[in-house]
Amino acid sequence: MVDGIAAALAAQDIGWATAVSVFLDAYTYLLFLVIAVILYIAYPSVRANGLKVASFIVALALVAVIIVSLKAAYAQPRPCVDLQQYLKLPYCPSDYSFPSGHTAFSFVFAGASLGTRFFPLFLLLSMAVALSRMYLGVHTLNDVTGGIVISLGAYFAVETFMRYLFPQLIPWKEREKLPKVQLAVQKLEWGGDLGLEVRRRIAHVTFGTIIMALIYFLGRSSTELLLMLALFLGMTFMHLRMERKRALLIDELFELLERPMVMPAKGAFMYVIGSLLALAFLPATNMALAAIAILAWGDGAATLAGKLARGGPRLPYNREKTLAGAVAFAMFGGVAAYLFMGVAGALVAIACAVVETLDLKLDDNLVVPLTAVLLFSLL
Repeated sequence: MVDGIAAALAAQDIGWATAVSVFLDAYTYLLFLVIAVILYIAYPSVRANGLKVASFIVALALVAVIIVSLKAAYAQPRPCVDLQQYLKLPYCPSDYSFPSGHTAFSFVFAGASLGTRFFPLFLLLSMAVALSRMYLGVHTLNDVTGGIVISLGAYFAVETFMRYLFPQLIPWKEREKLPKVQLAVQKLEWGGDLGLEVRRRIAHVTFGTIIMALIYFLGRSSTELLLMLALFLGMTFMHLRMERKRALLIDELFELLERPMVMPAKGAFMYVIGSLLALAFLPATNMALAAIAILAWGDGAATLAGKLARGGPRLPYNREKTLAGAVAFAMFGGVAAYLFMGVAGALVAIACAVVETLDLKLDDNLVVPLTAVLLFSLL
């Protein structure tokens, strides 16, 4: 088939963009795997990081299963079925469109390489793959967004669980810091810098409200595009900070809002992924708005109320969560979601408040919108 495509395109006067896109269409999987194998063989530091290698392999398998399952579940036809004039391949692929498998596969590599010297290469290649899928006319922006969300969300979820289940895989230098990290996290959960948490919660609510305003005034597609650009820029700055390289003004912003002893900007990173999750997977705009409102106002109120009620009762099944935080989540998230989805939105917010109190080991900025997406999808 690949030879047939090459022969058909050779007979046409195609530009470099089409040639690169066709190459990536045919060889994305092989190209990324070959590069990864070469890096694994050539660099001992790659082999030494058992946590990343194991998480990467498991995430690739998980993403493959998710993509196949979601394509069958959503059963969305390719855009080239109805818009043949935009197709730059000799044929329109016969399988379903949403989400983009090529994009999801490539961004697992970008997520796994974050904070390493290989991240710029994989990020640029992954972005090229995502753009090529839309340029060829075989995927929409929403398909690509879905692929990015699945891959990055899956990789960091897998790494979190692998870190918890197999601590022996954690590199020795990082393992030496674990007691300090655990102590810092414990201090944050049971008190910590209240001023820092107030600043973070204000930023949390403000960012979500801005996203909702962008959806209302610019529309879903434009907001998705802006959030993806923010995601790529954010990952770049996260990488620079993990590599201890200065970025003018960005470092000052990190220090103002960042919790100590954690992955730089992890909360904001997951926040953007969670918002894109709602936009990509919920077909109705009011559902997406409600999910983001629950994340912004419900989760924001929960953390702040929990910090203010330091001496208040804690939940018996999770001592790190307070009753005040759970009630605040249900109230503020419920009211916010009610504005977009009525009673159904309020009920979903209450369910999200319950899920947020569980010790799932994952970031709330991912768990809350994922719960909202699943529940709204059932509606």
